[in-house]
Amino acid sequence: MVAASRARVFTAVLLAVVVPAGCRDAGGPVPAGELVIAVGGEGSTIFVVDPIAGRVVARPGPVPYLKGPGALSPDRATLYFGGADQTGAWLYALDLRNFQLKRWLQLNSPANFHETDGLWIGERGIAFSPDGTRMFLGMASRTNPFVKNQANPDAEHVAVLDVATRHVVGLTGPLYVHDAGLATLPPGPTAPRGAILAIGMRSWPLYGPSQSWLYVIDPVTLAVLDSTTVNPPNPSYGGTLQQVVPAPDGRSVYLVGLDAVVYKYDLVERRVVAHANAPLDGTLVIAPDGQRLYVTDAGYGPGAPGPGRVAAIAVFGPDLERLDPIDLNVMFNGAPPVTGGAAVSRDNTRLYVAAGTSSAGIDYAGEPLRILVIDVATHALLRAVPLGEYGGVALFVR
Repeated sequence: MVAASRARVFTAVLLAVVVPAGCRDAGGPVPAGELVIAVGGEGSTIFVVDPIAGRVVARPGPVPYLKGPGALSPDRATLYFGGADQTGAWLYALDLRNFQLKRWLQLNSPANFHETDGLWIGERGIAFSPDGTRMFLGMASRTNPFVKNQANPDAEHVAVLDVATRHVVGLTGPLYVHDAGLATLPPGPTAPRGAILAIGMRSWPLYGPSQSWLYVIDPVTLAVLDSTTVNPPNPSYGGTLQQVVPAPDGRSVYLVGLDAVVYKYDLVERRVVAHANAPLDGTLVIAPDGQRLYVTDAGYGPGAPGPGRVAAIAVFGPDLERLDPIDLNVMFNGAPPVTGGAAVSRDNTRLYVAAGTSSAGIDYAGEPLRILVIDVATHALLRAVPLGEYGGVALFVR
């Protein structure tokens, strides 16, 4: 989820410290089937939900209030995310085999750079090399990007860590990487061994002309294989890209930006081949088979239905042909909750959606979070699992 990732965290030492982990509401051994993990919110735990049983099975914690959306390791065994507690800012690692939570890598404080290399390393986005041996972190700079009047404050790079040693092994850039603008491209015709996708921008032009880039980075050499400008149909208003989602074919990627448009970009032809209007500032997810894309509605902005009155989740086919939306009005009495993070089941049959507050963590609806389990074929609400707290969350499937 984009807006939840705007919590800034920063990197420095390389030792893992165990966090006392709780597992309330577990009710037995770790379930063997598919689980949905919700990271974010305003509480002190992570929620692990069994979508078939319709209940919370674990709440590992305590964890910090400001939690980034994070990323799953390629083997889906570990979930990494950023946050800060009384000891400072960290990257956390949640073992999804036993729900044990650890501080994995300490991050910089706002006053200090990384002592050994003079870098400011933050967590604007996380992605893994396809083989899982390297972690790519957005925002690495020779200057503190949040202190005014420093030289070249926008010179942001992608920092590369060796997962085994947790050492910085390289930098790529400057790429001006935006929030949550990293993703892993599977091996395909453009990159036989896969690649890292990064969204770049020159500045933060919410209400003015903007320009965005899509970078394709080799996960081994760290070379930029492709760097192309993506021009939105209306570049005069907030065309800055925010999310990149690869298709499973290794050739196509989908992009969404502040102009409420979703794009299909062909990496071989190096051009936008389709675009369509989408809800503003929602979450873009793709089904594992690549046959459906879903865009949630954060419930505000131009063309949005208004606070707490989200009418539908937009649904697209692989060429961005608009399919029947998922109507939330029929699922709830009165105004439906605002939607945020989303994910699709591994068998492509269920859509999981976080609902109750906006993706920006602003409580428009006045309702606590719940996880909606929606049948992809019929759009029926199968169950709603209450989480009992507020704030935007990102969803992951184990």
